[in-house]
Amino acid sequence: IVNTTGKLGNCEGECANNNGCEGNLVCYKRASFESVPGCSGLGEEGVDYCCDRPPDYLFFVRTNLLVNTTLDACEGDCDNDDECTGDLICQHRDGSEPVPGCDGTGRDTFDYCRYPDSQAPSITSSPSLIIPTASPTTSSPTTSNKPTFISSSPTIAPVALPALTIVNTTGKLGNCEGECAN
Repeated sequence: IVNTTGKLGNCEGECANNNGCEGNLVCYKRASFESVPGCSGLGEEGVDYCCDRPPDYLFFVRTNLLVNTTLDACEGDCDNDDECTGDLICQHRDGSEPVPGCDGTGRDTFDYCRYPDSQAPSITSSPSLIIPTASPTTSSPTTSNKPTFISSSPTIAPVALPALTIVNTTGKLGNCEGECAN
């Protein structure tokens, strides 16, 4: 794929920093095959891709923090709680174990800031869909003839996520690429 704007879209790589991504997309840094939020597939090993990063998604920021800077929730790599903003704590990992309150895999053995268990944001579930039974029933002969309803979780169709794609931003077509005018 060739992109002549010089900016990469969602799930497109290879970006060097956020400036190489369109709009509010961020350059999601990877060391290997870490999952990229909102994108499908593995992509190329170690290639960084532009994406719309949710705030609760593990995100590698840096290994050596600048003086007077801290990491927010689900950001890493932290070495201790002092490197995390406010009351956040540094979750130390030996591999790719999950970080409470955060999604994604993050980088193996990298540590991420998270909320203490008592301060973790709560997740609310979707309301149940009320579906009438095929033939209304009553609970006993002495009650009214009002139909009884059953509760069922709604069926949600899966959404296809865009695949990770390497994009040529030079504006020049390579071998087996695009549609050339001359």
